[in-house]
Amino acid sequence: MLAIVGVVGANVAMPVAATAHARLTSTVPAANATLDEVPTAIVLTFDDRVRAGSEAIQVFAPDGTRMDVGTSRRENGQRRIVQPVKVPEHPHGEYAVGWRTTSGDGHTERGTFLFTVRQQTSSESIAGKRAADSARAPSGLLIAAGVARALTYLAMLVATGGVIFCGLIVPGRTPHLLRFMLTALVLSLACSYVIDAAITQGLKLADALSLTSLQAEAVNPYGRGALLTGALTLLGIVALPLVHSDTAGRSARLAGVAVYGIMAASLSLTGHAAASDDAAWRIPLDAMHVLAGAIWIGGLVQLWKLRPEASSNVRGIVRFSRTAAGCVALLVASGIAAMSSELGLTTTMFQGSQYGHLLLAKILLFAGTIPMAALNMTTLVPRVSSHPELAGPLLRRYVLRESVLLLAVLAMTAWLVATSPSS
Repeated sequence: MLAIVGVVGANVAMPVAATAHARLTSTVPAANATLDEVPTAIVLTFDDRVRAGSEAIQVFAPDGTRMDVGTSRRENGQRRIVQPVKVPEHPHGEYAVGWRTTSGDGHTERGTFLFTVRQQTSSESIAGKRAADSARAPSGLLIAAGVARALTYLAMLVATGGVIFCGLIVPGRTPHLLRFMLTALVLSLACSYVIDAAITQGLKLADALSLTSLQAEAVNPYGRGALLTGALTLLGIVALPLVHSDTAGRSARLAGVAVYGIMAASLSLTGHAAASDDAAWRIPLDAMHVLAGAIWIGGLVQLWKLRPEASSNVRGIVRFSRTAAGCVALLVASGIAAMSSELGLTTTMFQGSQYGHLLLAKILLFAGTIPMAALNMTTLVPRVSSHPELAGPLLRRYVLRESVLLLAVLAMTAWLVATSPSS
């Protein structure tokens, strides 16, 4: 933890990269090529800048031994990686290359290819298996990364939405679970940082805790973004007296809302929006998307706490219901805009791509919220307004129903953020 704090101080002021998603365009030697001799170097060329760890390219001889030597170097504006290779004593046979890089949007790209020195290729070779193992991230790490990111989003949205709810929608209340969510946010960010370091650098989780590994992660887009969000979270903790008090004045609460709004918006500085060619408008749009989600899910948590006092807070409940309906509209509109920017609005955009399938699933989940929002406006709001004594039971059903759907959307969002658009 001390190492992570040290890295924060050194890197938080650095701007977040906004480069496009990098794709492999060529290799030397070419995949499945047959050569007369072992090349002195392996060359990977990408269509945009990439970052690579010390073992980004691993080369395996026919007997499975490592043939890469020294450290790789980047050329052509960080678009090309060159890895020196030694010549084995018995050079004939099939060789395999496993590679792993990080794009500007923070995604880890990986792959393998084979080439042969005076021999036909075989997909069952020892070298091929070793290369595939070197490029593949352990499934346990990938699951842990998804869980950590989901917890980060959940904690951030609940904390920020709670502050906005108690600062603007139902003023004069203390945000429920705020301290707990801030603690969970710090821990999940730290876990995500270390796990991402292990994945992008091809390390075991224990090895990713070294100072060298943590410093290397700080230059990756996701790592840098996590440091920035972590620093803003510390600022949110310092600002607790502005929002976590029944006696705080209106100006203090508005200042607290501003701090937490910026904190949540920082999630938009990494990932697909920042890496897109349309980053100038995608980042602000994505920030509004995050804030709309925060108002919705964070407000539901506060409404649950408000149930025993629902009859005396009918105006606040009605105000939140209308605000939530606006947030649903903003979420759908911004989601469609992001989808159009990343994949294009075509009939084939969801086919043959895990990213497209996840995006479609998220859209369908959001589509389910639209009739629910309409039902709340036409049924819940009039009944609460005309029968305040029923506000508590009605509120309970409303919160439970929307929470289930929102948790599903949140889980899908975390999975989507961790998935490359090219996958």
